[in-house]
Amino acid sequence: MCDECETISWLSPARFSRRDALKFAAAVAASAGAVAAGAGAPGAAGVASAAPLAPRPRPVARRAMVGASVLTMTDGRPAAEAILIEGDRIVEVGSDAAVLRSLRRRGGGEVTRMNGRTVVPGFIDPHGHFLLEGMYGALTVDLSSPPLGRMRSITQVLDRLRADVGTPKPFPGFFWTIGTLFDDTAVREKRFPTMAELDRVSRRDPIMVVHNSIHVATVNSAGLRALGLSRSTPNPHDGEYGRRADGSLDGMLYESVVEKAMTSALPSLAGEGLLNVVGDAMERSLRNGVSTALDASVSPILKIAYSALAATPFLACRMGLWLSAASNADLRAALADQPNAAPWVETIGVKGFADGSIQGWTAALREPYHTLPSGGAPQGPRGKLRTSVPKLTELMVMAAENGLPSAIHANGDAAVDAVIAATKAARAATSRRVRVMMQHCQVVHPEQIVEMKRLGITASVFSRHIAVWGDRHRDVFLGPERAAAMGPSRSFIDGGISLTLHTDTPVTPLEPLTAMRDAVERRTGSGAVLGPAERITPREALAAYTSEAAAQLGFADRGRIAPGLLADLTVLGDDPLTTPLDKVRVHQTWVGGHRAWSRNGA
Repeated sequence: MCDECETISWLSPARFSRRDALKFAAAVAASAGAVAAGAGAPGAAGVASAAPLAPRPRPVARRAMVGASVLTMTDGRPAAEAILIEGDRIVEVGSDAAVLRSLRRRGGGEVTRMNGRTVVPGFIDPHGHFLLEGMYGALTVDLSSPPLGRMRSITQVLDRLRADVGTPKPFPGFFWTIGTLFDDTAVREKRFPTMAELDRVSRRDPIMVVHNSIHVATVNSAGLRALGLSRSTPNPHDGEYGRRADGSLDGMLYESVVEKAMTSALPSLAGEGLLNVVGDAMERSLRNGVSTALDASVSPILKIAYSALAATPFLACRMGLWLSAASNADLRAALADQPNAAPWVETIGVKGFADGSIQGWTAALREPYHTLPSGGAPQGPRGKLRTSVPKLTELMVMAAENGLPSAIHANGDAAVDAVIAATKAARAATSRRVRVMMQHCQVVHPEQIVEMKRLGITASVFSRHIAVWGDRHRDVFLGPERAAAMGPSRSFIDGGISLTLHTDTPVTPLEPLTAMRDAVERRTGSGAVLGPAERITPREALAAYTSEAAAQLGFADRGRIAPGLLADLTVLGDDPLTTPLDKVRVHQTWVGGHRAWSRNGA
């Protein structure tokens, strides 16, 4: 997962087979039959957090939305009062009087009065993990620390895990206790719980504690047994098992072996189980104003399930998919078949990784980390690349020859160097257009921005780093100078580079307005301003989730409020250009001319 991302291979062929995909399709069909019979959509037994799926109503033939403050995100008409919609498309934007006249001239229709609320294009999530957001809510224990959660000490973490051990789990065959979103630098002890401490919670039940970056984890002795790990287990080339001086395993897991452990621990989702996770993830997206969500690590087989869902009326928000596979060879095979169901489900990119996580000390830096953990950094004082430049080049060429961009995870400046080098090599290796979207972009220097502009590389900044980890980036990971320039949104825009923002959900909650706030204010959790020169304006932040997000991801039919585009709209209680963004709330989310979500019936 990303920022920290890994391929979600517990939803890949090893855990999610073609048969599972067909079971899922059958469950979707069963839901459709149940709704048609008036029984409502079925749910998976025991999945308490899942939101039931319901068929989306057909949009009305014609609707005028009037009495609004419309921010169109277009240059020709930046503001308006009203929108006229026919079916799922916008046909006119203008004054209340002009739109109502057009409504009468076209034969009439419904009038929806917005009572002065602000209407913006529906938010497009530039980088998130749609299904994993639903899975975290249903399957794992939240171990996040302030400002996101409550864990301040190892004792609190152990107590929270102890409360979950032995409780009924929501899926058959799932018997682990998995704590996620843990941050060792945010608890009093500044470390992970040891295997001995986890064993005191339970020696019988397997326990895993996963860092919020999903690049580091630890397990108890029962977890080692469940994973089949022992002293003789070798380290893979892209990961590492923590060991004591005598070579025995200490329970710590780094990089790719974290993903492999989660693959083994999490249940295979099929049929109604996956249907319910999808429902939960859709509800989370819509209530935050997201009309187009993104799944940034989609296995080839999982894409079959998405296509099955898209063929029914149950998908309430649109989906963009980035294909990811365990190897370039697997990815090449997957790219031979790209089933899409636009505008509801579209394969829009290929995912790759250059490095790991700054807060896990695994991102690749040119210069050493500001400080190192007491036992040393897991991959050396500068971190290291996750892959080679030739392998990144191969991935970019494969994507380009299939008409897709490459989305490459790069946090550290050494990783940025690798992406730039691979882009140059890919352009030399193919006559097709090579499009690269750099993800996270935490440590990037001015000369690298110049090269990114020359090569057409776009940037998506994980702006929540500022508020959530900014103080620790300054004091622990990067030091004051590098931290002040991290996530250089202002420099990207001034350098002529397309900029989007993201939350990398579920690493941080899917809250676009909060991500915008962090890019505009650049305030850390302590209230300090980190790098004021890299602040952007509220309009630039809004564009990063609307018009610029659509352009960067290749969605020509959304992201602005203009005739001919999809009627995907987010209704806000206040104007985000003039109101502090932490005071702005989502009131409604419209998808294709239909109100898909509203706050308290608003």
